[in-house]
Amino acid sequence: MTSFLAGARAAALTAAAVLLTAGSALAAEAAPAAPQQVNISEMTRGYTYYNRPGADWAAHDKDLVDCAVEAAKTRSVDDQINNGAYNGIAGMLIGQAFGNAYNRATFAAALENCMVVKNWRVVQLPDAEGKAILATGAYNIREKIGPWIGADQPYGAIVRVWNNDAAHASTHRYELRPGRKVDGSLSLVAISETPYTPAPQADLFDRTQRTTLDKKWPLRWMKPTELGRGPAEGGVVIVHIQGMSFTNGIGVSFMRMGPDASTPASFVDHAPDLLSAFVPLLGAKKEGKYLALVVPPGRWRIAGMGIMPVVNFCLGAPSFEVKPGDVIYAGSFDMGGAELGPDLNLDGPRAWLAGAPQAATLKAAEYTNGWTISCGDNSIYALEIPGAPFREGYTWGGAARAAPAVTPAAPAAPAGGR
Repeated sequence: MTSFLAGARAAALTAAAVLLTAGSALAAEAAPAAPQQVNISEMTRGYTYYNRPGADWAAHDKDLVDCAVEAAKTRSVDDQINNGAYNGIAGMLIGQAFGNAYNRATFAAALENCMVVKNWRVVQLPDAEGKAILATGAYNIREKIGPWIGADQPYGAIVRVWNNDAAHASTHRYELRPGRKVDGSLSLVAISETPYTPAPQADLFDRTQRTTLDKKWPLRWMKPTELGRGPAEGGVVIVHIQGMSFTNGIGVSFMRMGPDASTPASFVDHAPDLLSAFVPLLGAKKEGKYLALVVPPGRWRIAGMGIMPVVNFCLGAPSFEVKPGDVIYAGSFDMGGAELGPDLNLDGPRAWLAGAPQAATLKAAEYTNGWTISCGDNSIYALEIPGAPFREGYTWGGAARAAPAVTPAAPAAPAGGR
């Protein structure tokens, strides 16, 4: 299957470039403006390219092709319901479903999010000028925007930079059916002239398969008086969720990491590997709710937000270790707060555990940012906990120092003219 995927990726990237070129005629003839609200569910409208100070074409093409591979794994909720996404990874990638994958707005949004996480800035050109450049073809586009992709001050308006946006309630996080905003990605069209090919990947694991879980592990949230009933080798994880809404979501999910990026832990040891900290809106209280569960030991990462649609933090997420006997407070997450959190103050969970022996050994999770996994779901991005250290070797998002945040500015011609 790996060889099939390698060939399909190359063909799909070319098809995507053709699609974006053809779609350019639909662009509105209006001057670009910096968006008032960051939207991680849709691609930036208009004619854009990617810029990272000091970068060259080799870095640009490598990251863009690698991001296209991850973006190809996303599917909209509409696709999942109507086009048989639950027939398995093989079924998703073969035939018409695979051919249409690169005609999805989810792909465009995921590609952009991935590049932003890798600290590329999204630069937008005036529509008339962008349309004219796009019409010249891939080779000429590379000649035209080549001096801009690594410039400290690129030509155009910088409209998106990495800013840990999923953690902010002001961000538009979810979209059931993203709009098709594919009217001119100059960077994506330009890669049809690159010799770069993606590195070989392991076969995608079919996550729609099921495995039998060991019945000794509880699967429902527990009261403080029930926490001693789980297996002795397990640990307790406590989460607090508040600020739930249709707009911002009703919680976060945690996933226990398996032996590699594509294999779920449950398929190895038959122990649960998903912890869904969701609080239904019906009957939800303003002060939020505590959720607790006895879980298998291992490294648990914040996997995503939302139920349908889902934002998958495959490009970098905080995680913490659970050892046998641990009682870990994963924190309070405010879905509607200016910052998601987590707040790791132990006063609240200790009061909730009052009278239970777990109160005496409760400790805050020790998060590390930058844990990656194979992508998928409806949208992809990264999430960071400010102040937490980064996993060794992780260089994206806040771990990078090459691309500081830049306030979006009005378009201006580079020195010496264009």
